[in-house]
Amino acid sequence: MAITITALTTSEGIPYNGYTPTISIWQVSDGSLIVNAGSMTQISTTCIYKYDFTTFVYGVNYVYIISGDPLVADNENHQWGEVLQEVPDRIVGTVQTDAGNSATQFKTSQSETAVDFWKDALCLFLSGTLVGQVKKVTAYNGSTKVVTFTSGFTGTPTAADVYTLINF
Repeated sequence: MAITITALTTSEGIPYNGYTPTISIWQVSDGSLIVNAGSMTQISTTCIYKYDFTTFVYGVNYVYIISGDPLVADNENHQWGEVLQEVPDRIVGTVQTDAGNSATQFKTSQSETAVDFWKDALCLFLSGTLVGQVKKVTAYNGSTKVVTFTSGFTGTPTAADVYTLINF
């Protein structure tokens, strides 16, 4: 999953080209620095710059600061903001370590104990090698927290891969 962060640059209120801005991004929940002074790219001949945030995960809150060029006035040299794309009406979880994980089943971080609570939900991977793949849950074991799929994914998910369950 990726998201593009854009910035408009000016010098004394006038659009400014030839800028060399960098961006730093932190994950709010634990304060970890995800991107340290990543280079931004100028879009065409405009004074707009972009950064493709490729490690972005839906439902995770990030903050960023864009640091600019020493030729630009201090009051215009930094921009900051927040990136949060909620995953509406969905439950986000992570794959748990389990010897039984495979392309057709994996242990979840879900807390529901009812048998088949997640049966017929859709499971969409938001990170890892299976990102973007969707399968229908055919069974859920409330004791072991394992979801099962008749039609498997293209591989076995890795522990800590992020998924979302969409229940209709």
